[in-house]
Amino acid sequence: MINQIGKIGGGCYMKETFDDALKFVLDHEGYVSNNPKDPGGLTVFGLSKRAFGSDVDKMAKMSKDDAKVFASAIYRTHYWDALGLNEYHFPLDIVLFDTAVNQCINKARTLLTLASGDVFKFIVLRIKHYNHLGVLPKYKVFLKGWLNRVRDLCTLISLDYEKLLNESTKQKSKHN
Repeated sequence: MINQIGKIGGGCYMKETFDDALKFVLDHEGYVSNNPKDPGGLTVFGLSKRAFGSDVDKMAKMSKDDAKVFASAIYRTHYWDALGLNEYHFPLDIVLFDTAVNQCINKARTLLTLASGDVFKFIVLRIKHYNHLGVLPKYKVFLKGWLNRVRDLCTLISLDYEKLLNESTKQKSKHN
């Protein structure tokens, strides 16, 4: 269940879906990965050594629980807060967060602009981007996982994944 109201500080209330978004990301990223086809190299809870250097080295030496706490702080600061996601409505906040984690903050911002803030259009564009990358030999191995992740995200936020897939195909054929 997504929590949209959370108590913070001196009794004030604000929307807070970070914990739900983080759980989704951590469930999909897994613990430690060092896939030679992943340009990020070694990753711990989805944080790449290429992007976070010595922090990833530190997490790789920690217990799984300690590494998760450490990763959570990075995700909060470098993704959620950096994008100002407490200012966005659900479900756009979670969609932006997951996209930033999986594709980078700049890609999330670009898709947001192209979609004019519409969640449905945003996810259609995300699927199209994955399909574009998925034809490249170095990324083909990741395509199924990326699309499964989007499917699971749609389930989390109650969007019809099949409808999104159909729309991404229609838009693709219009542009070819």
